Amino acid sequence: MRYKALPLSIRSSSTRPGATAPRRSPSTHHRKRLGDWLATLPIFLLIPALMLPLLITAANSSHKSESRGLTSRVERGLQAREIAVADKPADGRGASGGRSPQATAEPAVTPSSPQPVDAPDVDPSASPSSATSASNAVESTEPAAAPTNAPAPPPSVPSPPLPVPPSALPAPAIPAPPIAPPPIVGDLQVLINTAAAGATINYGGTWNGALSIAKPITVVGGRVNGSVRITASNVTLRSMAVIGPQASAYASGQNAIYAEAVSNLTLDGVEAGYVGNAGVRLHYVTGFTIINPNIHDAVYAGIITTSSTDGVIAGGIIQRIGMNGSSAANSNNAYGIALSRFTTADPKAARITVRNVTVRDVPTWSGIDTHGGLDVIFEGNVVERTYRGIMVTGVGGERVTVRNNAISGASYMGIAVVDTRPYAVTGNSIGASLTYGVFVDASACGTLSGNNVVGSATLVLDQGGRC
Repeated sequence: MRYKALPLSIRSSSTRPGATAPRRSPSTHHRKRLGDWLATLPIFLLIPALMLPLLITAANSSHKSESRGLTSRVERGLQAREIAVADKPADGRGASGGRSPQATAEPAVTPSSPQPVDAPDVDPSASPSSATSASNAVESTEPAAAPTNAPAPPPSVPSPPLPVPPSALPAPAIPAPPIAPPPIVGDLQVLINTAAAGATINYGGTWNGALSIAKPITVVGGRVNGSVRITASNVTLRSMAVIGPQASAYASGQNAIYAEAVSNLTLDGVEAGYVGNAGVRLHYVTGFTIINPNIHDAVYAGIITTSSTDGVIAGGIIQRIGMNGSSAANSNNAYGIALSRFTTADPKAARITVRNVTVRDVPTWSGIDTHGGLDVIFEGNVVERTYRGIMVTGVGGERVTVRNNAISGASYMGIAVVDTRPYAVTGNSIGASLTYGVFVDASACGTLSGNNVVGSATLVLDQGGRC
């Protein structure tokens, strides 16, 4: 607003008694301070506007917490009321005539402001009975108070139990191995003759002479100083030693273990040696298994089969064959293992596998040999210090496989193939043969590949064909 100037006549430092004090015009400094204050006024008005939502949120949170507490207290009160109703008369008084304890159990609750939409309204001035009404209101918000015409909630289906991990399951009970009967001693021939067919004899003695087995039976353990002759099928010898009389002179019928015209023969961990012919000789045997043998010191052969079929020789060692006396046996012939036909008119050695056997020290002839073999496999064997390592020959040999064998120290040749169609010589290691590493005659045809030949005068002489 604007101020009028006063007449000079009334501009005086003194004022008359009873007169109103003259109005003074604000100075420039005062007007500036007033302007600054008016400029900051909107800021002061804005602060409450910003704080108001925060205060409302805090109030709502506090009220919800109080509401939850109220609900919990009301539920506890209702439970107490249900207990008290059983003893309270219909007029609402206890047995002593006073107020029911439940009526004063709940204090008045003052809700925060503003009220959240999900909290019941409670009058701060309400009496304890009003609080009870509020508790009823709270109770009405629970699903149990839903209208009777509302659909029932689906039944609760228990969750299936979680599968038990295999590691938490108890380990299955392992049945104890059958207890073998204690070893017995005595006359082994009598024990075999009197035993029932299919019986097992756990023998712990030494028997001298020529033992005969003419029934299906199992003999475990023991030693026989002499020989064993098998003329029955389904016979098993396990962990038995059969030791002959000598290994210095050839004797055509002197075999440690001999079987003829039988089937299903098992020799498991047997020892055989010191004989003038063969440690094990099988003639016309069908279905045989020789596992981990220890054959040694035989004049003619460690193991020889004639016209036998469907067998396996696996593991073990055969050594010192033909070291002495072999010159009388067909011009120094001697074999660690020989699979042959009896004569050219007899059946071939067929479907036989020799696997993972060690043959060593057969200086006059062949470590492993087949004459006229059919579907014969030599694989994974170790042959050391022989005249020929592996020999494949005979009239009409068919489908003979020699693979992954290790041959060393052969004084003549590592592998020889003669008159066999087809053959396969693959993946063998041949070293230190004086003449040939691998020799293939013109009468043979087949596959020759992947062999490692070193240390021989002629590494490979292949005169055969491919078929």
